[in-house]
Amino acid sequence: MPIPTVFKKLIRKFNQKPAGIENLNEDSKKIIKKWVKNNQDPLLLIEWDELGLMLRTTANPLHTKLSLVNVITTSTGFVQFPPIGTQSDCAFSFVDTDGLPARQALINAMCALVIHVNSATGNWAKPIIGVPNVGRVYQIEVPRKGEIDVTEFSCVFGP
Repeated sequence: MPIPTVFKKLIRKFNQKPAGIENLNEDSKKIIKKWVKNNQDPLLLIEWDELGLMLRTTANPLHTKLSLVNVITTSTGFVQFPPIGTQSDCAFSFVDTDGLPARQALINAMCALVIHVNSATGNWAKPIIGVPNVGRVYQIEVPRKGEIDVTEFSCVFGP
């Protein structure tokens, strides 16, 4: 279900943090460099905190990164990245699909992830005092050749 424009504006206003590629870890930078060579569509990038994931999985073996990845990969507009080989578990590409622009497909997938994290089956991924968060979520876009926009969305797994 598409998100009303009013909610999109609120999400942008309160949950976006400007970020630059320099703030990302080295693995993320490599992914972006590989992606930007062949893509103009947006990329959803998650820098997973393995300790935060491990502590939650130890408490309940059903609480896994895969359950969160599945929310994204089943979203309309999702396409495998890289296109050949094994799907990344941290980089998710989106394309225009059935009249749905790629950027909107990415936002819908991110919102589905937020809804999942706030549901009874996904609330294990919410912030826990004294435990590292599950990860950080970024939207990567190429507005013009030679430019990369990186926006962090802290609303997904918490600040």
